[in-house]
Amino acid sequence: MSSILQGDLEHFRPGELLALFGKKGHAGTLRVEAEGRVIEIVLNEGKVLFARAADARGKDAVLELFTWPAGTFTFTDDGTLPDGAVATPLDTSELIEDGEAHAEMFRSKRKLYPDDAIVRSIDNPAGQENISLTPDALKVLLRVAGGRTMKQLCIDLGREASDVYPIVQSLEKADLVRIQRQAATTEMEPIVLPKKTWPGGPQIASLTGGSADEVWPLLEDEYSVGRVETNAIVINDTTVSSRHARIVRNGDGFWLEDLQSRNGTYVNGDRVTSKRLLADRDVLRFGRILFTFNIASEIVPTTTSAGSAPT
Repeated sequence: MSSILQGDLEHFRPGELLALFGKKGHAGTLRVEAEGRVIEIVLNEGKVLFARAADARGKDAVLELFTWPAGTFTFTDDGTLPDGAVATPLDTSELIEDGEAHAEMFRSKRKLYPDDAIVRSIDNPAGQENISLTPDALKVLLRVAGGRTMKQLCIDLGREASDVYPIVQSLEKADLVRIQRQAATTEMEPIVLPKKTWPGGPQIASLTGGSADEVWPLLEDEYSVGRVETNAIVINDTTVSSRHARIVRNGDGFWLEDLQSRNGTYVNGDRVTSKRLLADRDVLRFGRILFTFNIASEIVPTTTSAGSAPT
């Protein structure tokens, strides 16, 4: 196997590559990479025989390539189909036309995702057992459990909007997230609760999420989490054990402990195997139900004395 051409999508757009390799009747494999994502396209005699991306196959994988703003590509002379793959010839000229139209629609749709659009995960999506997520998609899904604006999400991930947008789009297409195009000014305001004196560590926190985006203020020293009504925090879902986990507050902060649950307790994707100290904006998962942990903002009381302004 030898490389015939290498380059960058900034200089060779997908339509130009397909035109070059398709119309010339080249046989080989076009591999495009960007930020850990890969699309592979096998061509022969002016046809695309096979294409795959992380979340798409065939024509959908080729159309996805047209939405990539950047990436590197390599075209090799190896036109062998992957094991188990079935050739489904697609005309490159038609793919280029459809791809350009798809890219234009993609750019138009992007205008519907302004910086203040709120992305939220959907609990218990239909058919979620059959959905396979990439690591990047899973990171996004965990981040938006309690709701994030597009701008916040990009900051959280340390990624450009051009990288994050396709991931959000794929999750929306799979009915795993919903988008609120116009952010309500009060919806994303931090929860501010009164605090009592507690030496060291946060005094009050909250959990946001669950089946109806509920908010659970954590005002006491201990909360049990589980499916049955005797728990302080009840999660009515079959993946949650009767007594699933426990949240305990001490001088250091809030600690999460799994109670030997059937489907596990996770923080930011990591399974909890021993007591874990929680940090602000941690994403908690009990079974398949997601919550966001937030430490309440401190309220500093003001005092007024005669002849002086409030301090």
